[in-house]
This record gives sequence, C-alpha cells and structure tokens, in this order.
Amino acid sequence: MRYSNIFCLAFIFMQTLITYASPIAIESDNLLKRSFPPFNARYTPVYFEKPQHWNDTVYAYIYSEDPNVKFYPPMEWPGRVMQNPGNGYQENEKYYSLNIEYGQFNKSHILFSDGQYQTPGVMQSGFDLIVNSVYGENGLIGTYNDDTDNYNSIEVGNYANIFYRPRNERNHYGSMNMKIYAHFKIGNGEWNSVPGKKMYGEPYSGMYYTTINLGDAEEFTICFTDGEGNWDNNHGQDFKFKKFQTYIIDQILDENSFIFKRIN
Repeated sequence: MRYSNIFCLAFIFMQTLITYASPIAIESDNLLKRSFPPFNARYTPVYFEKPQHWNDTVYAYIYSEDPNVKFYPPMEWPGRVMQNPGNGYQENEKYYSLNIEYGQFNKSHILFSDGQYQTPGVMQSGFDLIVNSVYGENGLIGTYNDDTDNYNSIEVGNYANIFYRPRNERNHYGSMNMKIYAHFKIGNGEWNSVPGKKMYGEPYSGMYYTTINLGDAEEFTICFTDGEGNWDNNHGQDFKFKKFQTYIIDQILDENSFIFKRIN
C-alpha cells in the first residue's frame, strides 16, 4: 500500500508538471493548434521582506492606473496571499513572494498588509510595481538577479533585467534563428565590447532577455545588435533608462519601431 501511494503521488506530480509545461490547445477552423501563452500572460515573482512584528500571513494588493490592466479574479482588499518562505523552497527564508503576470506591471502599484499592519499606510499610494522587485517595510529595497542558476536563493542588488523583442523576418514560431546582443554602458562608463552581451531567447514569445548588474550606477544606456552589422539604436538615440524600472522593449507592438537597420 505504501508503494502504491508513492506511485499515485508521483503520477499526479508528473501530470501536473506536464500540464503546466505544455502549450495550450486552441481549436480554430476545425484545426486543433497548440499555442503557448503570450509573454504578457507569463508570471514572474516579486518579493517582500516581512517586518518581524508582522503576522505570518502577508497579503499583496495591486492596482493599476492603466484601465487595460486586468486582474483575474478581480483584486479585492487585502489582496492576494503571498507565498510564505517557510515552505523551504528558499535558502533565505525572510522573503515572501507573489507571482505576477508581466502584463500587469504597467503603471501599477503594490501595498502589503498582514491584517493589522500595512505599508504604505492608510490613504497612501502604493509602491511602484516593477519587474523583479524586492520590497521592505519602507519601500523598494532593490531588484534581484534573474541571471543565475541558483533558484533557491535571492540575490538582491541593483540589477536591470532587460526584455527585448525585435521586429524581424528571421525568427519563426518556436525557433530563434536570430541572435541578439545587448551593447550597453553603465552610468558614464565605457561601452562593453562589440557585439555585446548575448541575450537569452524565449522561442515562443520571440522575447530576448538578460540581466545587467548596475552596481552603484543610477542609469544605463543600451542598444541591440544581431552581431552581423544590424543595429537597433532607437533611431540613433539609444535606449536610456534609470535604475529600478521595468525594462520591456517590444518593437513588435511599437508602431514607430523598425526592422533591424544596418549602421555603417
């Protein structure tokens, strides 16, 4: 009986894993197609360092100034229950977490509470919600390193996590034929060597991503290349960002963008 129970649990786990790892089946024109969720519908965690005097159950309430940002089910106070780090998944067990869709970060804000205390306080605006953020009782502590193989710990600092989707005619659904490099400089420092840091590619969304450690810098400048002489430098202006922001550059959705241009 013991081994039978173990087998059943293993079977359920594998079925769950396959369900979440597999693409979604969509029926269209009597043809069953398989489609992965779009980038905006995928999740990424944000973290909160609970004050010691708070209760163990922590909530996160999110609202957006963008009417197109939706939450399902609708967000009601006190919000979503955050994952308690006492589950043992994290080596550093002081951070509570909540998974949020990438599409829900636009002009959004977040508040934390435990049913007795809350931050920011009553009648105060929430903290700006940014991708890969880590918050404390007084606001944003920093951003965590998403460019690491250690998924059991959180490395907090001044990290810029860049997402970039180019307009191009070489990538096809499920393949990443084009290589993309991030050519950047941190603060007033020197540009990194050409072509730059190779970005990871996510084949089904066409999105590329990488992480830059900004150290003590307040800003950075970046452009992109395929390593073959074609560049996207924002029409000669480059992309200039301050620290602690959400950096999603989607040239497919930007009507003013262009397919990679060759710059001599």
